[in-house]
Amino acid sequence: MNYFLNGFELIFDSFTKDPGVWWFLAPILILWLATQIYFGEYKREKISFAGAFSAGISFLWINISTLRILFIIKPDDILIRIYILVIFLFYGLFIIYNAYSHKVSREFVGTLASPNTLYPLSITIILFGQGHLKISLWAIFDLLIILGFIWLFFLFLKKNFLGLGGDIEAVKAGELPKELEEDKIKALK
Repeated sequence: MNYFLNGFELIFDSFTKDPGVWWFLAPILILWLATQIYFGEYKREKISFAGAFSAGISFLWINISTLRILFIIKPDDILIRIYILVIFLFYGLFIIYNAYSHKVSREFVGTLASPNTLYPLSITIILFGQGHLKISLWAIFDLLIILGFIWLFFLFLKKNFLGLGGDIEAVKAGELPKELEEDKIKALK
């Protein structure tokens, strides 16, 4: 249990130890929130090939920038951090290639490049790659718990507060959202 709590302590220290980390984290968190609001309002919208392509390039750039900082600070465990970053770098290249070539479905590329995938990975890359967070299984486990709670918060927000009746496009098209349609049918009986 102590290691579990130490993981949370390491994570929260990584946010306060070097305020410069917020220069990288703030835009990612703001974009994550903005995309959750957007896709919560417009539930029929999906990530396009062009959107996945640009998200892949941004993700790749976060990796490259983090590698640059890693080579400047040169922590003791630099090799494992480089290994992790190179894996994510190839993931970014994989997204870019598939979005540009259209060799796989838009849904597949959209899943790979979705905000719920890339933004948590970007946060992880920045914290581990720039040496703000010590690499340990407990830190990774606790970070996954925190990101999971953020994801659940966004899910709750999208389900309960965003989109008129859950589907703003349907309302704009003159259709009733499913929940309101069921209420209308019950009222007419």
